[in-house]
Amino acid sequence: MKNLRRRSDGGRGGSSGLSAKSNPSYFGETEKAFQLKITVYDYDLEERKSRMVWVPKSQLNEEGKPTRWITNQKAQEFYGGWGYERNSSQFSATWEDSNGKKFEAGMTQKQKERKAYRDASRKPYYELVQEAKKMGIKGIRVGMKRKTIEEKIKKHKKA
Repeated sequence: MKNLRRRSDGGRGGSSGLSAKSNPSYFGETEKAFQLKITVYDYDLEERKSRMVWVPKSQLNEEGKPTRWITNQKAQEFYGGWGYERNSSQFSATWEDSNGKKFEAGMTQKQKERKAYRDASRKPYYELVQEAKKMGIKGIRVGMKRKTIEEKIKKHKKA
């Protein structure tokens, strides 16, 4: 994300390798941060609050969108004060760029890779649970240890 420059068409140039259309245009820029508008909707209070915030460049994904972590941190700032912690499930946050384009928080490439790895490693487990259930083995449920399920399948096949 080095060599980022403002362009007259509102996009960003530079060495990111992405087209200017996919990146948000920022309200302001410093050496280390970009300025965007965040809107937080509080489900409990049923109110919407907006403000301009600075987002560190290190907290932007490859598309130039803020990560989930910084979104949560900036949303928490609306409810600052001693002893007043908010649960992330009680509000939602959206971002807006200088062109009025709204978007949600994004994941970095590293986060996407981790999620894909977790999903791929879970799939064989769920297939194992389904196989055991199809065999008619009693007491099989999601959450059991893989080793326990494999042992029950082995015992069932011997019987």
